[in-house]
Amino acid sequence: MTAEVGLLVGERPDLRLLLPAAAAWLAAMIALGWSPGRGLFAAAVLAATGALTGLRVRRAWALTVAAATLCAAGSCAAVALRLAAIERGPVPALAHARAKVTLDLVVGADPRLLPLVGAHGGSRSVVVFPAKAVSVTPDGGATTRVRSPVFVLAAGRDWLEVQPSQHVVASGRLGVPQPGEFESATFDANGSPVSIGSPSPLQRVAGVVRSGLRDATAPLPDGPGGLLPGLVDGDTSRLPPDLVADFKTTGLTHLVAVSGANVAIVLGAVLMLARWLGLRSRGQALVGALAIVGFVVVARPQPSVLRAGVMGLVAVLALAAGRRRRALPALCAAVLLLVYIDPTLARSIGFALSALATGALLVVAPPLRERFARRMPRWLAEALAVPTAATLVCSPLIASFAGQVSLAAVPANLLAEPAVAPATVLGVVTAGVAPWWTTGARWIAQLAALPCVWLVWVARTFARLPGAAVTWPTGAVGAAELALVVLVFVLGLRLLARARGTRPS
Repeated sequence: MTAEVGLLVGERPDLRLLLPAAAAWLAAMIALGWSPGRGLFAAAVLAATGALTGLRVRRAWALTVAAATLCAAGSCAAVALRLAAIERGPVPALAHARAKVTLDLVVGADPRLLPLVGAHGGSRSVVVFPAKAVSVTPDGGATTRVRSPVFVLAAGRDWLEVQPSQHVVASGRLGVPQPGEFESATFDANGSPVSIGSPSPLQRVAGVVRSGLRDATAPLPDGPGGLLPGLVDGDTSRLPPDLVADFKTTGLTHLVAVSGANVAIVLGAVLMLARWLGLRSRGQALVGALAIVGFVVVARPQPSVLRAGVMGLVAVLALAAGRRRRALPALCAAVLLLVYIDPTLARSIGFALSALATGALLVVAPPLRERFARRMPRWLAEALAVPTAATLVCSPLIASFAGQVSLAAVPANLLAEPAVAPATVLGVVTAGVAPWWTTGARWIAQLAALPCVWLVWVARTFARLPGAAVTWPTGAVGAAELALVVLVFVLGLRLLARARGTRPS
């Protein structure tokens, strides 16, 4: 995350887009539980209110409120239209009837293994992934063209071989999705998939790169060998479960899979190379944009990757325009854009953590750094302010679903931070070389494994310290309680510092 902040921060944060982005996010979160009609009605009311406020009240605050209200109206409308599309067609009715069907599917994301525990204690693994049904054929019925999102569950491991954008045909049984899910149905697939098409050219390239990186890291031990692909393209299939738990205990979960920090590191390295080659601002912007698009395609459009990619593109556009880049407005613009494109992100924990962590580094970390710098070297203050800010802001949300608070997060992140950038950059180089030269890619992977070994050691060591994590109530109550504790702690430190400053010598 430090690279992302260093790349974009150059002035005091601009807060004007903060309220509109928050309003759009909150409206989408609420509207996801409504019917399409109710969502459209709320959108109309909010749009009228915002327009009247902006036209009638000639004050700066009124314009901000009007913008926030209009953005909230846009979110309600986006959710309503998506919900209406999900309910359209025969698939929802067939799901309620648990009908046997044959579906023509377009794979939406990389399949992954999900362990399931049976009612009698037995366990098995099932392959899961989101997809879009483009045609449905009920048993004994006619084929109907549809555009319905479904969630696929399959028992055969050959389903792990399908790639995003690929067309497959399969038979199985439809079911009703879980409440709150943005899908028309679940689909329990029988047997193996029948491939009827190749992935798109971009996804074929991404598949080759991801496969090459897996092959290059195969000789490495499971710890660093599983972490390196996770840092580069989000592939965590080789990470041992106990190591994943250690990363969670020590507040290093953001390292287990690709995040905004990785996108920022890659973008920073590419822009540095572009400047060294003598490219001007527009040339740097073009190279940076291509790097972001390539990284997002290879890493697949996960919520955190999408957020960071869109934020990076906003920054690149600012670079092309020759203006000073402002990180907080870029983050707010990214939140607005992504919530409109995919309203389900409003309820995504990963998306929320990514946005909150970046906001903390832009707003909370700078004053913390200045305070720390009064009592310690500047470089140490910079390094300590980053994990402290992210931990203070993100801990309530993490506690709300994890049921624990990591007391080792700040020191663990402080020690881990220097290794993230070299591991990511060397991992990206490994991925780029692997499709052309396997032996060379394995040599580079050996170098990339060195900082990964350090990251694994930090996670395992701090996770085993007494009191590394304490249990905490889950849900909104637990989040509110921890937020209150953090607020009291911060206010207490400020009062203590003020008392020391006024104490007579």
